[in-house]
Amino acid sequence: MFGIETLRRVLDDAGSYHNFQVTDYAYAVWRAAQPQQERMPALFADRTAVSAHDHLLMQAALQPYVDGAIAKTIGLAENVSEAHVAETLQSAYDLNLKGCTVFREGARRAVVERRWPLESAREAELNTACCGIERENE
Repeated sequence: MFGIETLRRVLDDAGSYHNFQVTDYAYAVWRAAQPQQERMPALFADRTAVSAHDHLLMQAALQPYVDGAIAKTIGLAENVSEAHVAETLQSAYDLNLKGCTVFREGARRAVVERRWPLESAREAELNTACCGIERENE
């Protein structure tokens, strides 16, 4: 799963942003059935719990069973080095993968935040019109 609990920021037709708190459905069902359980089971692993190489191996295992193209977006930490990104893309090439995308956390500000609730200063930043469509590639 992308994230267990995230904040998703959506731009509407009028150019206004709306924040949505999103909880993974499977986790929400488990939490409702286990309200007293404090420790979350290891099976609830988000994208950060899987290494970039393991993401690629998963795609390589599935690719032979997909008729068309298959692509996997790999979430990387904000502080990951350019060398690590290059190594990840080279590994995808070496595995003969049909497609691979890397997403460095923080590269597209205010689109998806991994955790919520956010601290008040960060939430105020998200509620300002900092990131219009003209800044899509940042």
